[in-house]
Amino acid sequence: MPILMYHSISDNLLGCRIPTTTSIHVPLFFAAQMHWLRAAGYRTVGLAEAWVGLRDGADLSRAVVLTFGDGYHDFYTDAIDVLTQCGFSATIFLVTDRIGQTATRVEGADCLTWQEVKILAQAGIRFGSHTVTHPDLRSTNPETVRIRIGAIERGYRAECRWTR
Repeated sequence: MPILMYHSISDNLLGCRIPTTTSIHVPLFFAAQMHWLRAAGYRTVGLAEAWVGLRDGADLSRAVVLTFGDGYHDFYTDAIDVLTQCGFSATIFLVTDRIGQTATRVEGADCLTWQEVKILAQAGIRFGSHTVTHPDLRSTNPETVRIRIGAIERGYRAECRWTR
């Protein structure tokens, strides 16, 4: 089952250090990919549904998981409408200290605001943990990793009481 991971859908990534292998520099390319998946009969599933389906032997032959890293604003401006048109959903992994009441600019790109996160949640977008500060967890001991991931979950629940 394919799991497609994106970071940014943007016309302008100048100065952005996002790896080009997970970024699409023209929103029309992203739209073309999503419309191709739809025409080919794919449907999106969340990570939890994919996990359960794989465990239970469900037919996931035309299922795809869509994920977006870091919580960039261009998801709100360039991806959500395309996903809605295709009947798709996605999971965004937020870096919570980058999400505020106003847009924060990181690595040459704006991040989502809490109001946009709320609107996206109401549209069926799922959110996951990408830590609070986006440290390189490969060089971090397992206990610190658990603390950092737990911190995002606690912070997200506190900030997003409206999701319940």
